[in-house]
Amino acid sequence: MAGRRPAPTSLKLLRGNPGHRPIGDVMSREPQPGRSGFRAPPVHVTGEARKFWYAQGPELVQMGTLTDADWPSFEDLCLLHEEKLALTTQINRLRVKKRRTGKDENELSTLEGRRRKAIAQFTKLAGEFGATAAARPRVRLPSGQGEFPFSGGGGQPVDPLAEQHRQLAGA
Repeated sequence: MAGRRPAPTSLKLLRGNPGHRPIGDVMSREPQPGRSGFRAPPVHVTGEARKFWYAQGPELVQMGTLTDADWPSFEDLCLLHEEKLALTTQINRLRVKKRRTGKDENELSTLEGRRRKAIAQFTKLAGEFGATAAARPRVRLPSGQGEFPFSGGGGQPVDPLAEQHRQLAGA
């Protein structure tokens, strides 16, 4: 499909519907995936991918960006992470070699290209989950889900240094 990806209706509403086109009852027609919580990885997700699953999965579920419909994409993200690490290990092994042949140089170049591609795919997919710093400001959660770090309970950001000064002053 050509053109820009459509923005989610909830995001249009939060931004004030900048296009001013009628929204109608689109919200009731948009799919709302279930949120059954964290689950164990499939048996074929092993090694570094499995470690990444357990390290990042609970956080993304808590953020509300990993729903029941997203587990296959999250599996791909974990496998890309493992591929990225494996390529980095191979590259480092070749770089520390004292005498490299032309074959080694060609292999190094190929591995670096594959690693760049894996990083680009990983970053793009991680952005879909709000797992990158640049993607998080674009993610809007339904009220009651997720909490702004250092929030004062009402979801309003609190400066951690100002909070520390307030506690030291005894206020």
